[in-house]
Amino acid sequence: MKKLFLFICLITSSTFIFSQNENSVIAWIGDRTITLQDFKQRFELAPQIRNVNVGTEEQKNRILYTLIAEKLWAIEAENTGYDSDDIITHTFKVMEKMLVRDELYKAEILQKAKADFNELINAMLKSNTILNINFIYSINKDEINDIYIQLISSTPFDSILINRPEKQTQLTPIKVTFGSTSQDIEDSIYNLKVGSFTKPIETDNGWLIFRLVSTEDNTPLNNEEFKTREKKLKKIVEDRAISKRYKEFYSEIFKDLIINSDGYLFWSLSDKIIDELNSRREELKVQEGNKVELLSNDFQDIEKLFGEDSLKLIFIKFEENPITLKEFLRDLTFEGFYTNYSNPDIIRQQLNSRVKRFIELEVFYREAIKRGLQYTPNVKSEIELWRDNYLSNLFKIDILNSVEIRTEQVKEYYNENTENIAYTKLVNIIEMLCDSLETIEKVLTELDNGADFRGLAIKYTKRTWVRDNNGEFGFFPTTMYGDVGKIAGELKIGDMYGPLKLEDGYSLFQLIDTKQEKTDNPLPFEEVAQNLEKNLKLEKFNQVASSKTIELAKKYGVQIDRNTFNNLNVVNHQILAYRYFGFGGRTLAVPQVSPFYKWYENWKSENPNVP
Repeated sequence: MKKLFLFICLITSSTFIFSQNENSVIAWIGDRTITLQDFKQRFELAPQIRNVNVGTEEQKNRILYTLIAEKLWAIEAENTGYDSDDIITHTFKVMEKMLVRDELYKAEILQKAKADFNELINAMLKSNTILNINFIYSINKDEINDIYIQLISSTPFDSILINRPEKQTQLTPIKVTFGSTSQDIEDSIYNLKVGSFTKPIETDNGWLIFRLVSTEDNTPLNNEEFKTREKKLKKIVEDRAISKRYKEFYSEIFKDLIINSDGYLFWSLSDKIIDELNSRREELKVQEGNKVELLSNDFQDIEKLFGEDSLKLIFIKFEENPITLKEFLRDLTFEGFYTNYSNPDIIRQQLNSRVKRFIELEVFYREAIKRGLQYTPNVKSEIELWRDNYLSNLFKIDILNSVEIRTEQVKEYYNENTENIAYTKLVNIIEMLCDSLETIEKVLTELDNGADFRGLAIKYTKRTWVRDNNGEFGFFPTTMYGDVGKIAGELKIGDMYGPLKLEDGYSLFQLIDTKQEKTDNPLPFEEVAQNLEKNLKLEKFNQVASSKTIELAKKYGVQIDRNTFNNLNVVNHQILAYRYFGFGGRTLAVPQVSPFYKWYENWKSENPNVP
């Protein structure tokens, strides 16, 4: 079985190394350009469907023409006022803020977090010893202090521990190695002598007293083991330096800063979110303790319940440029909201944490803006990349909405293509559809560990009819189910594809069988009319979009450096990569686009001299 997917987590930017100048331009589209780096990232950091009939060079051309179309649509959208659309002014703004904050993170955290060489030496020395410890825990400060007084008054540690509930978690001493606990706790216990104990140590969950029971030698046995450990310890030391610098910067930024949210709007919002979660829980029959997630359409319903006037009210009270309820909701929609609880008080606590986190991120963003980091070449380039993708999608949606198919056209198509309708390629897939990428990642991990995909599909899919059908769709024409059917028709039996973003979630599927079917009596018009209408609309959209793209290419101009482009080497990794932003946030490493390249072939057939 081939798995046509792979996850890569990127902390800041792509780590690809280019053999050519990554800023070399391979295409000029109006006032926009596509560089080698742009193309290579868009090609290699998003899954491309493997097709035995299409070589890498042809696949390169198809992606290039798709990206040129994206730029043309973006330019036209911008010039016709789409940049004032609600999607750009609110939804895209969330993406823009992440990009700007990330630049601040690199400047203030990554560049200033210095790991001391002596800390690495100290780490190596500590790693040579494994500590066997016991602990006493209490959530109450007075109680832990009383216990400590008893211990320093010579009361045996074991005589206290044996009567406490935490004894059950340490019937044998717990082994601690360097890096396995927080640095504060680690520094305290590595300074102990065998039989001695620490003072009470405060943690986020309570108070602890540790006792060192014994030690074990953990010196590397050979040079290879030494190098492996050194690499691991260096990462731990660097991560701790980053964490330390983050805490310092946080204290600098938030010193004496108080920002509140509107209490009335908070309670009103939390009530509506709780109602939506309860509706989702009931609709999906989710058991208590299992995850329930709000989707974008759920947030749209919440916005409608508030109405435009309420959405304009101030929710987060910054002295300058306060945040409206709509701005906060769009951020919440982008990031998502889920819970494993049905208790309203717990859900409100979760929402309150999200409000607090939003305020923190907004403060970081405003600090970045104050420093002008939005104008750095890297940020400007990335903002343009994502903004063009958003604009082109708006333009594409408008083209699609402009296409109208009448019932008479569908009937005419049916009558003219009766033979084709009676003879179709059918595919059968196992599919898992879910609401979150976290579930996708969990399934991928289980697959890598040898789990059976059918069993995982039955366990996790939200399509009840697929679950009831042993995880299978059953045979269906490749013209059905949109991109799922289209992609399944290009796979080989055993191939798996995903995750594919659909309107109702993320799909992961495997082709298990295909067949050609011819019926003596075609299905009645009434049974195929809806499907035929969708096919006709897609066909008409492709015609209209192709003509419009050619028109825009002539209007704005397109030039391609064929020599540089042809010498560019790319690899079809079949990756779906994610980027993790400094201070928080995650998104796809690059925007995804559906292949749209035939317009260029049509343009070239009209005029052989096009680039």
